[in-house]
Amino acid sequence: MAEMNTNPDIIETEQSVTLSIPRRNLAIEAAGEIEQLCIILKQTMKEDADYLGISGVVSRIKFLSNKVMDVVCDEIKSTGEIAEELAE
Repeated sequence: MAEMNTNPDIIETEQSVTLSIPRRNLAIEAAGEIEQLCIILKQTMKEDADYLGISGVVSRIKFLSNKVMDVVCDEIKSTGEIAEELAE
């Protein structure tokens, strides 16, 4: 017997997931904050031996944050397009 979902903010079926607007907004807010933290970190880092490595990690985190926002907000991009961008 399938487990019953008791959370009205996220409804999952075999083929889709539906988020409530408040839950979607939380995801957008969190992704936006991650992006802002990345920007601040890059701006405050000093150019030393570790700068390029840390900068690369920060850039990837920012990219992933943007993809999360695409997943929950972008009505134009297909899931396949977003998946291809993630695979790059």
